[in-house]
Amino acid sequence: MIRWCSITGLIAVLLFCTACSHQLVLHNTPVPIKQTAKLGTPASVFVDRVHVPFILQNQIGRKKNFAGDFLAWIKTDSDMAAWAENEINSFLKRHGHTIVSDLKKADYILICDVTDIKAEKRNRWDNNDTFNSTIELNMKIKKVREGITVFNRLYATSYNAVRMKEKEAANPDEKMLNYCLSMVFQKALEQVRLDFSKK
Repeated sequence: MIRWCSITGLIAVLLFCTACSHQLVLHNTPVPIKQTAKLGTPASVFVDRVHVPFILQNQIGRKKNFAGDFLAWIKTDSDMAAWAENEINSFLKRHGHTIVSDLKKADYILICDVTDIKAEKRNRWDNNDTFNSTIELNMKIKKVREGITVFNRLYATSYNAVRMKEKEAANPDEKMLNYCLSMVFQKALEQVRLDFSKK
């Protein structure tokens, strides 16, 4: 009897967790952002590795009510490493640099470790919704010929957006969360300071 109750309780918990979740499909979203990064003259870059840590049950955030109480998990089954690499490629192209697939043709090699990334939605007292995203990443850049590291730094930043109640239909949660995640990634990348012209 005790064993049956335990199994029944476990099933109930699993059903509750499944019901209380928002499955997010990641999309790289173009965002309007000021170009503040300093990268010097155009160079050829080989993106060697983009690593995103394992996230328990792919939980990248939460939905909360006005009081801050938990409503639902924000989960994703998308390939976060591929998504992050696309964000880096967009950043490099925006600054006029060439991405090459052959290491021998590159001036620099880039390695990025995303150590933390989160997204959150919270209901507000005025019936509008607030979306927040945070990221922490480490960017390492090496000169290919010399094999030396010329840049290695940790960045952390956040981004907030408010969705007006009347805009909910045009900007559903999926769109807002993807926008905030792309924006916070680009904000972190725009903090990079490295003069590619000094080869």
